Amino acid sequence: MKSIVVRMEPRLVNEVDQLVHDEGLYRSRNAFVRDAVRARLVEIRAALIREKAKPAMEKLKQRGYKPREMTREERDAALDEYLKSKGVDPKEFK
Repeated sequence: MKSIVVRMEPRLVNEVDQLVHDEGLYRSRNAFVRDAVRARLVEIRAALIREKAKPAMEKLKQRGYKPREMTREERDAALDEYLKSKGVDPKEFK
């Protein structure tokens, strides 16, 4: 792993410490930060995919296509496929 320095407001550090030490949800601050970064990357990638898909979805709607909500399993499979296409192991995000 590569080391970086992250500067945060004391209030945020205190909240992270509470989750790590008091709640025991993470083994360390580092584990929390890695998890938070991974989760944010997934959110950003999903937003980029949705944005890129908008023009195609509009064309499909004009042709009468009625989209439906994807199931959680379908979303997870689509995300796994996307991550693999980018050379990322989907297990890193689970």
